[in-house]
Amino acid sequence: MEKDEPFQVDNLHGDYVQKTIADCIKDFENELEKTGLRFNLINKERSIEILSAYINSEQYFSELIKGEKESLHKLLPHLSAAYINNLSIGVLKAIIIKFHHNLFRKEIAIELAKDVFFLSIICMEKRTGFDYLEDEINKSFAIKGANARHKENRDSKADVFEWLDKHMHEYKSMDDAAFAIAEKVVPMKFRTVRQWLTEWKKLRSAGTT
Repeated sequence: MEKDEPFQVDNLHGDYVQKTIADCIKDFENELEKTGLRFNLINKERSIEILSAYINSEQYFSELIKGEKESLHKLLPHLSAAYINNLSIGVLKAIIIKFHHNLFRKEIAIELAKDVFFLSIICMEKRTGFDYLEDEINKSFAIKGANARHKENRDSKADVFEWLDKHMHEYKSMDDAAFAIAEKVVPMKFRTVRQWLTEWKKLRSAGTT
């Protein structure tokens, strides 16, 4: 992939925005800055090792994520385990896509960038709560109307993601879990919940829950 052309990406709340790979990286780096870290974790020093693990060994990549979580927990002990989990995955994927996106086919590079963008949103939600998130999204993406409905969806999706982190291992399939959640855990229909499960699984594609 050569030219960093804009693409459409779902902001996880039913709206689409235009982003480039550089935009997605910058969004994630901005979230890192909000944690109070005084140095940039998205650096080239470890990029070859992380890239090799991502391409060649899912198990080793998972071990790198585990190590990143342990390091970040020591640096940011005041933040939740769920936040650290998402931040760790985002750091490694951001390093890959920032320094090596030209090694991937265009569609693969864009999918990696979307993952980094999704993780920046999830981290912002967990760090600040939805009131701040709503303000930021309204200013950045000019979302208009249906705010009450969107807020209910955001709250419900967050509840579903938290429930899945704790209980998904109890179910044999995503459909089974969706049936258990729909109109019980949250007041949403099966179809909506099933779509959220797909998003949740994508964000944990590195093998963590």
